Amino acid sequence: MNRDTFFATAKKHSVEEQAKIIWELRQPAIQIDLTKVASDDEVPVGASKFGGLPDLPPGTDYPYHYEQALVFVCQLNCADLKRFDGINLLPETGLLSFFFNDYIYRDEGWYDTTNWRVWYFEDVVELQRLEVSPAIEVYDVARTSFEVKQTIPQLWSYIPDSLRPKMDRETEDMYLEFEYEILPDKNDHCMYGHPNEVQGGLFAETELFAQGGSYSLPQVMEQRLLDTWRLLLQVDSVYDLDMIWGDAGRLYYCIREDDLKARAFDRAVCTAQGS
Repeated sequence: MNRDTFFATAKKHSVEEQAKIIWELRQPAIQIDLTKVASDDEVPVGASKFGGLPDLPPGTDYPYHYEQALVFVCQLNCADLKRFDGINLLPETGLLSFFFNDYIYRDEGWYDTTNWRVWYFEDVVELQRLEVSPAIEVYDVARTSFEVKQTIPQLWSYIPDSLRPKMDRETEDMYLEFEYEILPDKNDHCMYGHPNEVQGGLFAETELFAQGGSYSLPQVMEQRLLDTWRLLLQVDSVYDLDMIWGDAGRLYYCIREDDLKARAFDRAVCTAQGS
């Protein structure tokens, strides 16, 4: 979103004053756009892509959740991302690979950390494309392109203290209508920035997953969690690739700031939200 569109839409919904506060909380993100291709052969080994088969170092075992093979979601070459990295925390080279248990909606072990993987391979020269296996579900393939975009926090996830005095019930309803119009409702794939949440409370949910528990956290903790966790990757449902998360939902791979700086990508946590 650009500034002019943001404030023109806010004026349309009579929430200019509230929008000024939210705009100051914006964060840059790396938008990921997809172009479907006919096969994996059209994407070089080690290149960024969604779907298809992953490129792995020789001898790497494919990730499983017990007996269930995870699905390969995407791989992102850090060299492709670096010039769009506004917070300068990604490695300059290497490959990030993301996996998920697509059967999790039928499982009870949601909080089991084997339901997802985030792998970082520093050396991309020796990577090899995995061979087709009947045990592994494979999505259709898409090339990627990248650009910088601005993201805003969502009102239903948390309300900044500076905004509370300016939000009565009627104004909140108008602001939610503005937010609904300004935020993408599909194909919203990105790294970093504020998450585009389907249900709200993402970082509280992420903290629960990290702790392996199913109890609830006080809503007041959400602001502290915003300072602890960072969105690493958001993956929307992609109908063109048959990549659909539950009820047309989104995946959110989140990572603690300290782990991101340490390149401890294996400590990332994945949650999913659907409508």
